[in-house]
Amino acid sequence: TPQLSFLVREKQCHCGIMVTASHNPPSDNAVKVYWSTGGQILPPHDQAIIQEVMENVKDIESTRFETALNDGQVSICTAEIDAAFQKTLVQLSRPGPRDLKLVYSPLHGVGGNVIPAVLNASGFEDVVMFPGHANPDPDFTNVAGQISNPENVEVYQPIIEFARQQSADVILVTDPDADRLGCAAPVSLSADADWKIFNGNQLCAMLGAYRLESLQQVGRLSDESFQVTTLVTTQMLKRIGDSFGVTTHGDLLVGFKWIAGAIDQGGAEHFVYGTEESHGFMISDYCRDKDGAVASMLLAELAARLKADGKTLFDYLESLYWQYGYHQEELITIYMEGSEGMGRMTR
Repeated sequence: TPQLSFLVREKQCHCGIMVTASHNPPSDNAVKVYWSTGGQILPPHDQAIIQEVMENVKDIESTRFETALNDGQVSICTAEIDAAFQKTLVQLSRPGPRDLKLVYSPLHGVGGNVIPAVLNASGFEDVVMFPGHANPDPDFTNVAGQISNPENVEVYQPIIEFARQQSADVILVTDPDADRLGCAAPVSLSADADWKIFNGNQLCAMLGAYRLESLQQVGRLSDESFQVTTLVTTQMLKRIGDSFGVTTHGDLLVGFKWIAGAIDQGGAEHFVYGTEESHGFMISDYCRDKDGAVASMLLAELAARLKADGKTLFDYLESLYWQYGYHQEELITIYMEGSEGMGRMTR
């Protein structure tokens, strides 16, 4: 999904359409529609598209894919965009330690085609794919409850067992369309350390602090620099931003499309970091949506730097709590399936 946003901007497309259930159950398969900015559609375009369809579309014409391809109506640019996307992300990486063993799971999704290659290209050569989730599978067969969501702690248990066997340092997980990142890690550097899973807001804070630290070290923060969050995201991020002199726009509605809109309003040249509690992260100007690939790269950089200093990701989070105050939250998900679930939601 982030590569589609990148493609729309790279090729100056009018729009982009992604068919995906994302991290939701397979029954929720649907589309994400992107505007020419590379961000998902916002008002008034969303309602205008629906109105156009409802009022003016009487017939849906179709043609065979092979025919459209041969006639030049369809152009396949997968390899080109894969290469351009990877090159763009590697240019955003920071130099530093790379001694880190990573276990990565795409949760039966498409991230396995891109993210290990991005990590390799940015210097992380010891990346092991979790075999149980390696194959693309629209039924999410080997995932607990068939819910391939980085917020679902149950998906990590078999990966943690595998990571122990591999003597790995960190587990990275992306949802099936590879726009959201989850992470688990041992609480200490000892071989028998317990593994724990970070929630979305903890990752928001850690990646935010690392991002701002990195930019400050190379003199790329200014009085106009800003970061963007939404209403459900930890206030800890604002405290972090304040300490670096970075403005935080944090009163947005839920959804990265609103973050994307705020980037265009505030000036992309001043945007440094966008994030949301639901494990979404974005930096720079190459796309207008959350990106599990760039988040994986940033988290690997941070973990490797900490390991070189004899510390863990949990040590880093603890240091942030000491600086900015302890923040705690818990996510509760209520599933309402089918027509009965819709009735319950309506009531």
